[in-house]
Formats: sequence, C-alpha cells, structure tokens
Amino acid sequence: MTGGQQVTYRKATLKDLDALMDLWDGLMEYHLDFFPEIYQFRKGHEKKQQKWFSKNIRSKNSFVMLAEVGDTAVGFVMLFVEKFMPSIYIWKKSAVLSDLFVCEGYRGTGVAKKLYKSARAFAKRKGADFLQLRADSKNLRANKFYDKMGTFDYMITKMERLK
Repeated sequence: MTGGQQVTYRKATLKDLDALMDLWDGLMEYHLDFFPEIYQFRKGHEKKQQKWFSKNIRSKNSFVMLAEVGDTAVGFVMLFVEKFMPSIYIWKKSAVLSDLFVCEGYRGTGVAKKLYKSARAFAKRKGADFLQLRADSKNLRANKFYDKMGTFDYMITKMERLK
C-alpha cells in the first residue's frame, strides 16, 4: 500500500502497450539526467519500442508485469530468458532483466521489490541459471536496490564516444 492506495500486480497484455510506453518514456526521461550525451530519443523510437514490448508480451520466454494503482500504471518490469552458448560459462540459460521502472511517487514503497522478485521467480521457473541486468553507473539508487536484491558486479561496461 502506498498512501492508502493498494498496488496490484498483473501480467501485461497487448492492451497495455500505451501504459507501458508511458512508463518507458518515464524511464528514459529519468536516465537523461545521467548521461544526456548517450540517452536520446531517436526518430521512430515509439514504433520500435512498441514492437519490443509486443514481442516480449507474446513470448513464452519473456515476462512483462505491470504495477497499478486503480487504473493507473505506476511501474513495470520486463525480463526475457535466452540460451547462453559460449562454452566458457557454467550456465546454459540466462535471464536478462531489460527494464524495471517505478514512478517517482511509488519509489521506496516496495513496488520495485515486488516487480523484481516476480521477474526473478519467472526466470527460475524457466530454468535460468543466472539473472543479469545493466544499471547506469550514475544511478546510485538503482545500483543500491539491485545489490539488496542479491546481485553482484560481474562485468563493467566501458564507453568511448566515437562521433
């Protein structure tokens, strides 16, 4: 409960594309403050993102969940499970948490934790050996949250601007 309002959680459907797009735009706006030279809306991004959401909603190896207060979406998580081929690694299947976002007024209330744990449970049911994600290095709140959820640092992504 947040402010006396009950948060409900449910699997997203294709009817939720508008709500998911609004949340995704919120996620991208949030990231613009971290690295404005990297995060930019490209022409046609809406159509591509809708396709990505649609693909994952339809896939039996993907998990897309909404958090709602009444009829208002206040958060979402998206994860997919894939086979991992390089023989150097001990795992055969990996779950990739591609997005997790909670609207500002609901952060710190347990919504992200519920979304994350639901996605993790799906990954386990699908036989994933590991869950991996990428969080912006400047997003200290997200990194602290993921540490609390049991993740550990494995690789660091380095960037160099070429143009």
